[in-house]
Amino acid sequence: MKLQFTLALLCSSMFINNVYADSTQDTTCDQALVKGDIPGALAAANKNFNWNSRDKSTLICQGRAYSAQGNLKKVLLLHKQQTIKPLFE
Repeated sequence: MKLQFTLALLCSSMFINNVYADSTQDTTCDQALVKGDIPGALAAANKNFNWNSRDKSTLICQGRAYSAQGNLKKVLLLHKQQTIKPLFE
């Protein structure tokens, strides 16, 4: 019984840790944009893409950063290059 409780607690802890770790990656780009740090937002977006290349919120944040720079051609080019594919094809 103690082993079952320990394993259940361990799995729950790992799941909660994963959820919180994932959510901090998404907000760094947005936080930099709120502060007006566009180069920092782009650097955070590139870092997040290295970690997870299918992250929709990072793609949106990167587009917002390039748009804030006035570089709309780069936004369209990135959108065409990084079309988000379904996980199961």
